[in-house]
Amino acid sequence: MSDAMNDSINAQSLVISNPPGLAALAYRISDYHTTKQRLLESLYVQLIPDGPTLATLRTRDADDLTIALIDAWSMVIDVLTFYQERIANEGYWRTATERRSLLELARTIGCELDPGVAASTYLSFSVETTPTAPKVVTIPQGAAIASIPGENEQSQIFETSEPLIARVDWNALTPRLSRSQVITPQTHQLYLQGINSQLQIGDRVLLIDEPVTGEPLEYQYLLKLTAVDVIPEMQQTLVTWEFQQLGIRSLRAPRLFAFRQRVALFGNSAPKWETLPDELKRNYSAMQGGCFRLLLSNNSALNNSALNNSALNDNSHWVAANTGLPTIDIWCLSASEKALFAGTSNRGIYRSLDLGISWQPSTIGLSNLAITALYYHSGSVFAGSPGGRRVSIQG
Repeated sequence: MSDAMNDSINAQSLVISNPPGLAALAYRISDYHTTKQRLLESLYVQLIPDGPTLATLRTRDADDLTIALIDAWSMVIDVLTFYQERIANEGYWRTATERRSLLELARTIGCELDPGVAASTYLSFSVETTPTAPKVVTIPQGAAIASIPGENEQSQIFETSEPLIARVDWNALTPRLSRSQVITPQTHQLYLQGINSQLQIGDRVLLIDEPVTGEPLEYQYLLKLTAVDVIPEMQQTLVTWEFQQLGIRSLRAPRLFAFRQRVALFGNSAPKWETLPDELKRNYSAMQGGCFRLLLSNNSALNNSALNNSALNDNSHWVAANTGLPTIDIWCLSASEKALFAGTSNRGIYRSLDLGISWQPSTIGLSNLAITALYYHSGSVFAGSPGGRRVSIQG
């Protein structure tokens, strides 16, 4: 094997890449298998210029002295490179795993780890009440107290931090297990007494506070619950609501009200008018929609002569003129000398030759049956529809 080929193999085996953000560094230049392979390949290399090589050594048996020596040094290099990589990893904060390494790294910037802090707890002592027992007892500093372990736990030893005096009369004292909650403008949780509030997520509650002197109105907040947690051991219920600012001060005398019943406006479940069938719309009421005709007191239709003679009076009234119309949703009307034309919302154009007594469809040629405008001019009726389409029919 040539020197150039050997240098290429060595260069490729020594290339190590460590991109940023890794949890561990790759720092080993070789391991057991790679080292042994490289040593076997070096048997063909002239270590001394113009010197001999071991190329004539053909055996690769493990019990051969030369091969055994190569195997032993491969093992040595494997161990050395392993620890070399571990030492390199301990030199960086992200990759270090030993506490001592982190301590030394912190010291390089003038920082020291705080010493360990012992666990602490509160203790309650009771004095014997027998007639011969002393009424006052001094408990010395460092008195050991063992905790009662739970399942799969070990007992922990606590010591008193200073001497204290215990009296028989103090046996009747009990610690306070709870205190009144202060509701601030940032409060979004409230503890309620009892576990049968029947409140659920999504319910709304009303929080009211009495006004202070000089304030005209009391504070009221409508809150929507997002969580309801029952705490049986404390006989309390914790409610959480969507956060909102509760005024500008703490509540003085808060009261909470739950809405137990739901009500809705009359007719909230009725179907929409637009979705009802046309026949039902037409029969629902005579004045709900459609086309209407004004009748005079003598039940004659209004015409130009009646208008000129001022025939309108209190007895004049409107009557429906929808016979033949498929819908009562009339959007526009137009008239010629001979006929009336009605544009509907979705049924096209209808024509009446008897002043609205009866109607016939006139939709031939209409590509859009929603007619929004009608106009009569010079013997033709022009119709407009959404989308810019327009048609004309003979009047």
